[in-house]
Amino acid sequence: MRYRVAAPSTVENRKLPVVYLLHGNGGDYRDWSNYSDVTKFARSGVLLVMPEGDNSYYVNAAEAPADKYGDYIVQDLVRDVEKKFPA
Repeated sequence: MRYRVAAPSTVENRKLPVVYLLHGNGGDYRDWSNYSDVTKFARSGVLLVMPEGDNSYYVNAAEAPADKYGDYIVQDLVRDVEKKFPA
């Protein structure tokens, strides 16, 4: 899955707090950064993560067992972000 990250321009060997921003139905992972000025908060030392959720409501689908968006957000995404960024 794709996601966008807004990070401070400099990080001084410390872990950053992370805020996960979920888009609404019909949107995509670019909505927060394209249609608001939310990325300004990254300048204050916060890591912003904006994942793709399609139209899933970010839950595992009962009728489509392969669509595990809940697991993706809670497990896979967090693990990937912590591996790539000082989260």
